[in-house]
Amino acid sequence: MRVALLKYNRTPQIEEQITLAATHGIQIDMIALRALDMTSLEDSVDMKKLASYDVVHYYASANPAISWLLKEKLQGKTALVNMDELCLRTANDKAMQAVFLKGKLRTPQTLTASHDDTYETISSILGETFVLKKSSGAHGEGVFLVHSSAELQALQQELRHCDAMIYQEFIAYDGDFRVHVIGGTAIYANRRVPRADDFRANLAQGGSMEAIHDPELLKRLYAFAEKAATLLHYDIAGVDIVQSSQNGELYFIEINRNPGTKNIQELLSINPEKALVDYYETHKNPLE
Repeated sequence: MRVALLKYNRTPQIEEQITLAATHGIQIDMIALRALDMTSLEDSVDMKKLASYDVVHYYASANPAISWLLKEKLQGKTALVNMDELCLRTANDKAMQAVFLKGKLRTPQTLTASHDDTYETISSILGETFVLKKSSGAHGEGVFLVHSSAELQALQQELRHCDAMIYQEFIAYDGDFRVHVIGGTAIYANRRVPRADDFRANLAQGGSMEAIHDPELLKRLYAFAEKAATLLHYDIAGVDIVQSSQNGELYFIEINRNPGTKNIQELLSINPEKALVDYYETHKNPLE
């Protein structure tokens, strides 16, 4: 079995996947997207080569041009991972994620943002403290907590060249969680703990991870994340969830199709790379 992994950079995580796959008789070839000729990709040697693989996993961040072309030309010729239409539409767009999940999962109230919005207008809808974030981005970058008119004006100036932004209701939370879902099944969840001086719990922003020891909470998190990944048609997903400190309810924050797995094996004695290799081995068709 041969798997094409489309990604920009080779990482230790990818190296582990390649090594593990080889022990299962699966050959994983990483194909750097920068090497693909976008101007002639449709009829190129690259496209014919990709069609010869059993599985093509579009691992890189969403690139609308290449992702749509790959899906159109490869669908029906090979199994595609994380290339369903809805997955591609929402992969790098937090606003679209909120729109598609509205009424299906509990999400913070979300508004589109413009550079001339006033604090008075937004706070009258979302409350005195709310979140401003870039609609695209990862690792907690471009996410800000707003408490005042002065803060909003300063951020509007800082983000003046950013066209796509959203406001979200700030959910005061007791827990911030990441759930890793593969093929519609949650394989693990961990608690994310922010620094004392930051509300963002991302590891890239100085947050840390903890195991979850409450089986009932794990059950709720798994069911919630599996539903989110299924509704948005993600084969592989990291689902970020918070638990409200006011009512204990779970809220969807965002979904990522390239979930990081650093330190998970040490923390939880679970090998996410093996779970992914196992998924390649059994994967026959992409989600419809």
